[in-house]
Amino acid sequence: MVNFAFIPLAAIAVIIPFATADNCRDGYIYCGSSLLKKGNYLGMIKDKLNAQPNLLLRIPPYDNSLWKCVGSEGDIQYITWCGSHGCFDAGWNKNDYCIPD
Repeated sequence: MVNFAFIPLAAIAVIIPFATADNCRDGYIYCGSSLLKKGNYLGMIKDKLNAQPNLLLRIPPYDNSLWKCVGSEGDIQYITWCGSHGCFDAGWNKNDYCIPD
């Protein structure tokens, strides 16, 4: 006999890994847009930008900002804002970068 209570639990166990956020990889450089696609980085981006005393970029869009991933827990460090030309997502295993003027 099939235990019907087991079926929803099995479905949840399969779905949860896909719902969790992905951390950045230590040492790699990411566009703000790349971090936002990964998962729960919006709050961290806002906090890090607000902690910069002389930084004017404290409002969206955060997409054109450039960040370095620091450590294995997904922490990030602000590098620069890429300006109007934007930030380029170089893809897996490569550093993102600001598009030159």
